[in-house]
Amino acid sequence: MISAYIYTDGKIEIINSVEKLSKDILQKGKVWLDVSQPADGELKKVLEEFFNFHPLSIEDCFTEMHYPKVDDYGNYLFIVIHAPDFTHLETFETVEVDVFLGKDFLVTYSRAHVKSTDTLKERCIKDPRRIFEQGMDMMFYNFVDSTMDNYNNILYFFEKRIQKFEDEVVDGEITISLKDIILLRNDLKEVRRIQQPQRELFNRLSKQKFSQILDKTRRYMRDTYDAMYRINDEIDNLRDYINSVRDI
Repeated sequence: MISAYIYTDGKIEIINSVEKLSKDILQKGKVWLDVSQPADGELKKVLEEFFNFHPLSIEDCFTEMHYPKVDDYGNYLFIVIHAPDFTHLETFETVEVDVFLGKDFLVTYSRAHVKSTDTLKERCIKDPRRIFEQGMDMMFYNFVDSTMDNYNNILYFFEKRIQKFEDEVVDGEITISLKDIILLRNDLKEVRRIQQPQRELFNRLSKQKFSQILDKTRRYMRDTYDAMYRINDEIDNLRDYINSVRDI
């Protein structure tokens, strides 16, 4: 699926078909183009024909599971982040999101649905002037900020599961097994494994000067870094919590 949000002179145009897009249309104003679970050939057409991105960054989009990173290609940044996968909650998994950030465009690509894109789309429709005129770097921050909220939601879900485990142990009506506890501990380890390099990515974005990210926006990147730090602290707290339930 492809969704293009094109902002020109205070108005927004939404195009949901790659056949209706062209390079000229995408250069009319500021653009956010989201590509999720594309049909065969759609991603290649967008990245190569419409934006003429560097072959190395395009190649990265067709290779699964990169660690979070940022590469500077001059007129745009290529950024890889990971968002929580809400398609199932039995185990923790992430969806890789490949981001192309330029002065007047933001392109996001994921192989599966990402909840953060829904939030950003709602904001674009509700108040396009505010979202787009802040700059594409701030639009990227809004996307990331929503992603961090979703990580907090996942941890809240984990906390409720641990509380349920604890209640069963205290009440003596135990339906869980040691395997359940170990699997949840492994999920917490996986969140931490992803968040540590992701945190360092935003530490770099907050400190290093990139032409695509204004100084005022780098302060917000620092806020994201701090949020990730708090997430790691919460992971440690939850691991201690579940260890105490295991011991009981």
